[in-house]
Amino acid sequence: MRERLTGERASLRPAVSERQYFAAGDGEHATVYFFTSADQQYAAFFDYTEYRRFVHEALKYPALTVLAGFFGILLIFPRFFRQGLNRPLGELLTGVRQVNSGDYDVSVPISYEDEIGFLSRSFNGMVDSIRKDKALLQDYADNLEKKVQERTHELQQSLEKVQALKD
Repeated sequence: MRERLTGERASLRPAVSERQYFAAGDGEHATVYFFTSADQQYAAFFDYTEYRRFVHEALKYPALTVLAGFFGILLIFPRFFRQGLNRPLGELLTGVRQVNSGDYDVSVPISYEDEIGFLSRSFNGMVDSIRKDKALLQDYADNLEKKVQERTHELQQSLEKVQALKD
């Protein structure tokens, strides 16, 4: 119902677009909206129980949608968190433990090309480099005695040549 505010009500009017709640002495309640159109101020009165019923009905489906979305996220997010973060970090940590124990034949699988994938790729490259350097050092260690004997033999021959030139 639209009504033009006049007289005593006009002097009590609140700011434009404001809502107020009124309780009458006989147990009736009303919600009143004040608004302006052109130069006129109007008030819209609604029975409070009808107003609440209307608001509840209007908000029922959006509220249910928000709740369903919230619970959907609560159920689905842990799976994505586990698959996208926990599992790749766990695999990387397992690889680090294996390298610490001396196993250099480790390769961490790369699930996604993200920051954790970059770390996994860098870890795999580092382990490969360590493996190659360790094999090279082992080769030097295995052939060191042979190389020392060859060098000693070469030096002995050089010394004999120098001695022969002296004589």
